[in-house]
Amino acid sequence: SGGSSSSSSSRSRSSSSSSNSSSRSSSSSSSSSNSSSSNTSSSSSSSSSSSSIIVVVVVVVVVVVVVVVVVVVVVVVVVVVVIVVVVVIVVVVVVIVVVVVIVVVVVVVIVVVLVVVVVVVVVV
Repeated sequence: SGGSSSSSSSRSRSSSSSSNSSSRSSSSSSSSSNSSSSNTSSSSSSSSSSSSIIVVVVVVVVVVVVVVVVVVVVVVVVVVVVIVVVVVIVVVVVVIVVVVVIVVVVVVVIVVVLVVVVVVVVVV
């Protein structure tokens, strides 16, 4: 009876030890699974943040390029308009001066002709 109780006690120890080792291995497997899932989640979050940063940088570059192009076009248009206006003003001034000079020359010629006619009439 004593031998049988010692063998049953040793069996229960071995069964308890195997149950403990099984519980340890399951706990270790669960911790490794948790760590793997945490690594996956952190890598996916890092990838998402880097892609969003790239999108923001691309949008900013496109906006800056569009603004620069618009400003350059506006400046060129303004310069062309100013040049055209100045040319038109100069042409108008030149035409006015030419017309005035022609009118003055015509008036002087008419006056000279009249004076000559008067002198001729008086002398004759």
